[in-house]
Amino acid sequence: MRFSLTSLIRLILILAMGSSAAAVGLSRLVPTRLGWRMTSKNNQVNIPLNLIHSDLHATQWLDTSAGTLSSLDLPTGESISFASCSPWQDEKGRRQVIGLWSRFEDKSGTMTDFGIARFSFPDGEKLDMVSSDILPVSKPCWYPGMGARVLFSAGDGQLYHYAFETSPLFASSERRLPDTQPIPIRWRCEKPGEDIFIAEPQFIADPRLCRVLLVTLRYRGSNEHPTRFGPMQIWWLRLDENGREIVDAGRLLDPALSGQWADVRCPSTGRDASGELILAYHRKVGREPWGVQVATMPIDTKSGTPLTVTAKGRLLASRCQPMPAVFSEDGRWVGIVELVDDKHATVKRVPLDNPSRLLSFARDSFGTAR
Repeated sequence: MRFSLTSLIRLILILAMGSSAAAVGLSRLVPTRLGWRMTSKNNQVNIPLNLIHSDLHATQWLDTSAGTLSSLDLPTGESISFASCSPWQDEKGRRQVIGLWSRFEDKSGTMTDFGIARFSFPDGEKLDMVSSDILPVSKPCWYPGMGARVLFSAGDGQLYHYAFETSPLFASSERRLPDTQPIPIRWRCEKPGEDIFIAEPQFIADPRLCRVLLVTLRYRGSNEHPTRFGPMQIWWLRLDENGREIVDAGRLLDPALSGQWADVRCPSTGRDASGELILAYHRKVGREPWGVQVATMPIDTKSGTPLTVTAKGRLLASRCQPMPAVFSEDGRWVGIVELVDDKHATVKRVPLDNPSRLLSFARDSFGTAR
């Protein structure tokens, strides 16, 4: 059998094309190599500027160790809101930020695109962006571990998870590919009511409370008002080992403590100077302004679940914007957004040990973000 030169060249080209296609296919199956990451307490918290002034396109970050404000510089015409920072750093000392991304026309200010985006912090490099109709309406919370995977509440009142990277699940060594769209968190336990609306999720950073998060929750179907939504409540939820389903839930604040007609929201946790776990939350009745209260958060160590908070909390500040209080690293103060008057607010820090010292230094520490 004889081969012509033309046939030989054709065979070489076919083999080369086939090997290239195979290489491309295999490369898509092999996860992109990630640099090393190290757990590091997150000391950067996003402060929504619409709570302070009308500049909706900027972003400010409160450093909980230094008590200072800084900005994240993004490309012109782009902004990120409802953002939260990773609980780890990479080999370059950078963190990552995930939140609601928007692009605006420079001249008209019209929004032209939106989605869920991931940026590096503090340099503002855009790493990923996914277009979706399912978008965060409050800050996402990062799943435990070193992956770029968050849980967030959307406009339909459900919780969703989204993974930007190939990463192992909680319960197995199986590796999941990046999500293409946000995936809803399912209820596997009994729901507290119908038409549940959940917002403001936050994992509790305590080893005794594995896979437990706090949320603001409203539902329709109470005995008093079966056809309308009841007041805002704070609940704890436990997820399954893969972080995809709610397997247990309970109301955190004793109804007698919060009041039948009171709204409570914006839960956050931290530790005071003595190391005790503290719950901070916002409370109001009717048209009153939001007040920030703190209380010791008890835990059932056998079941690893929060116990109902029955002790009356201490009032830290009485005229606040609804943003979860931010605990400092040393447990000595919390950051809040307080109303100065009907049109202005300012970021302030309140001492946990003696709230009466608030006006002596806090206003000068931050002032209005610029």
